[in-house]
Amino acid sequence: MISSLLMLILLTPVQTPKISIHLTAPMKDGFVDTNKGIQDSIKDVRKRLAKDKHIIIVDDRSRADIVLTIVGRGIHYEKTGRTEVTTNFYDSETSTRTETTTQDTYSSGMWVTAVMQFGNFQKQIQAGSGNEPGGWSQCATQIADDVKSWVAANATRVIRMRKK
Repeated sequence: MISSLLMLILLTPVQTPKISIHLTAPMKDGFVDTNKGIQDSIKDVRKRLAKDKHIIIVDDRSRADIVLTIVGRGIHYEKTGRTEVTTNFYDSETSTRTETTTQDTYSSGMWVTAVMQFGNFQKQIQAGSGNEPGGWSQCATQIADDVKSWVAANATRVIRMRKK
């Protein structure tokens, strides 16, 4: 009986404590400084982090090891060059003319910026995607993956330094 109990104890895997994370928007003068885009990104990142077996999401900031603040999100437009565009005009059945113009070309993309904080340590995390369907989800995945990587690399130290 005692040997069975001892074997059970020895064979039971050691449970590593989970790292608690609180997701939020920036605070300004005691108010949550947010908008729909930031709230959507918080939900997207939360959904991805909640699936990780080493992380627990907490709603109480004071119970969190790490505070992850989604500070902004948007779409950027960038002039990438110029191109020549040729247009054929058919003025009549027998008359045509060609006109060439130069136009600016642009690219655009979606971005989300977050700040991860553990005590006095802060790390900015930026994510970006092309301006296509699913772009916000890709940004959320990038942020969650960066946080999970950091947690995996630093979990032992975070647990050791955890607030008592």
